[in-house]
Amino acid sequence: MKKLLVAAGVLFSFGLVLTGCQSGGTSASSTNETTAQSSSVAKGEVADELTLYVVRHGKTMLNTTDRVQGWSDAVLTPAGEEVVTAAGVGLKDVDFQAVYSSDSGRAVQTANMIMDENTASEHVEINTDRRLREFNFGTYEGDLNHTMWQDIADDHGITLEEFLANIEPKDFANSVAKLDKEHMKKRRY
Repeated sequence: MKKLLVAAGVLFSFGLVLTGCQSGGTSASSTNETTAQSSSVAKGEVADELTLYVVRHGKTMLNTTDRVQGWSDAVLTPAGEEVVTAAGVGLKDVDFQAVYSSDSGRAVQTANMIMDENTASEHVEINTDRRLREFNFGTYEGDLNHTMWQDIADDHGITLEEFLANIEPKDFANSVAKLDKEHMKKRRY
């Protein structure tokens, strides 16, 4: 199940993108090399490469209670803030050219915390865009994750374990959309 949640998180919730420059056209083989090279581009110089840093928001209260969270929002937990601060420290020397975040509070909070630790970027504003939001789970928003996963498995006529072992992202998204429409029809009457 952890594999599934990680895959779903990557596919549906990137939420925060930081961009930094690299010079010399060299492909970095590690994060440390990338960080060092990103910081070496002089102001006004055009970089040969652009490095995207994709960061997921820190842990939220809804994550803690194992609830579906797409467009629903919740603040970061203290543990989530701690991890985000550590990520910010790890990225402190990267000269970010731009920062993009979804407009969800948790993503904006994450972006601000990372940039609060950054010492290499000057006057970089955080650009929010609703198109970077996480997947919208419709009527499942705020419900228990287990309920949503079980409903999808039931709809496919398989056990939850079978579904979680064989899920395809497209099937997941289509299943949530189908079940959401059915829930909406039931609520109208």
